[in-house]
Amino acid sequence: MINTMIATGNLGNNAESFQTQSGSSIVSFSIPVSSGFGANKKTNWVKCKMFGKRGESVLAMLNKGVKVCVTGQLDIESWNKAGVKQTQVVILVNDIDIMTSKNDNQSQPVTKENEIFKDEDDFGDNNPF
Repeated sequence: MINTMIATGNLGNNAESFQTQSGSSIVSFSIPVSSGFGANKKTNWVKCKMFGKRGESVLAMLNKGVKVCVTGQLDIESWNKAGVKQTQVVILVNDIDIMTSKNDNQSQPVTKENEIFKDEDDFGDNNPF
């Protein structure tokens, strides 16, 4: 069975970086995920985690308000706090697209693909679309 989740949202706070006891780094941030519509619309905050150098490489760009699209595995973390079981939905991020910067009002994604395909005339008459 494949476990893949895709979510898009604006970061609620700046991303944080932590070190495990073995010295590996974990970058953590949260995004809102909405479901339903109208009076039935609700929003849940989902924690996202990136591990190692992949997380470290994007940490400086993951500031409050930045829109991202993450793809990864859905996980449920649980622990006991003062004898009460706590749970949290987590996305273990495999891929991240940074869609806008904090001060960017445009909806144009900021990705390598946009730089490659920014001029449609580059395809000439061979455009397959």
